[in-house]
Amino acid sequence: MTTKRAQALSRIAASVFILFGLLGFLPNPIVGADGYFLANTQHNLLNLVVGAILLAGSGGESRAAMTLFYMAGINVALAILTYAQVGFTSYVDVFGVIRLNFPHAWLHASLGVLLAVSGLLNTARQQLFWD
Repeated sequence: MTTKRAQALSRIAASVFILFGLLGFLPNPIVGADGYFLANTQHNLLNLVVGAILLAGSGGESRAAMTLFYMAGINVALAILTYAQVGFTSYVDVFGVIRLNFPHAWLHASLGVLLAVSGLLNTARQQLFWD
């Protein structure tokens, strides 16, 4: 049995989110309270939840593509909310809970585009070859 493309991409994205979520709890210069990508405990927990959702959604090919699209929408929305609120401050608490800075907003925007393209590649292939 081979792993399909959307399932593999969903599992890779889940691994990255889980890794960033766990890394945020450890002192490091990359992600966390003092990292380049500013994140508080709630943001780290959100990364773990998103990783778990992507992992759970990677069971079937079409379900994996749909999960990638949903997570892409959430990441892009989070980036837009951050861009709208950050202004000239060094960070913003989106919804008063999730701490983000400008580089982190760019990361979420990029992840959103990457997840959307990953889901789109799978659905376009199915429409071309299976309909």
